[in-house]
Amino acid sequence: MITAQFLYERYPDLPEGQLTAFRTALVRTETLAAWARHFNLDQHLYLGRGELVNEGDVRDRILAGAFEAIIAAIYLDRGLRKTREFLQKLLQADADAIITVGQETNYKGRLQELIQEQHRITPAYHTLTVSGPAHERIFEVAVLVGEEQIGTGRGSSKRAAQQEAAKRALEQLKLTEGETEE
Repeated sequence: MITAQFLYERYPDLPEGQLTAFRTALVRTETLAAWARHFNLDQHLYLGRGELVNEGDVRDRILAGAFEAIIAAIYLDRGLRKTREFLQKLLQADADAIITVGQETNYKGRLQELIQEQHRITPAYHTLTVSGPAHERIFEVAVLVGEEQIGTGRGSSKRAAQQEAAKRALEQLKLTEGETEE
């Protein structure tokens, strides 16, 4: 809610869809994990080995959850005004850079807009395989338009694999439409 209000006040003339895309970039796991690292939350979590990535780093999803818990604690302890003050500082400092990177790397969002515009349906993602031990899973995902597979991707999470599949699908669509890379 605070992020949505921040964006609405900062970009009052943007259409709703663009504001939604900006909000998505600001509240995604990677952003929240980066803010958690900024406050060294990773140094204060007690975790089992399975919750750490190769080099002993805390997984982004865990850091994002910890950051959300801190936001909830601020809200419960100090109220909405103090929570807004806390988040406003982060948003004002980082919003422009996060939005730019988020827009450039949100392949799923871009693919969804393109497919909905051209075919009036939403692309679907199907997990093809899951391999590796529980603490180092590798997911392979396909993106489908109707029954047609238009891209596949691999990643350490379903979401990362979906982003990769969407990226490859966008690249393939550009090739089949005769577009060139910018």
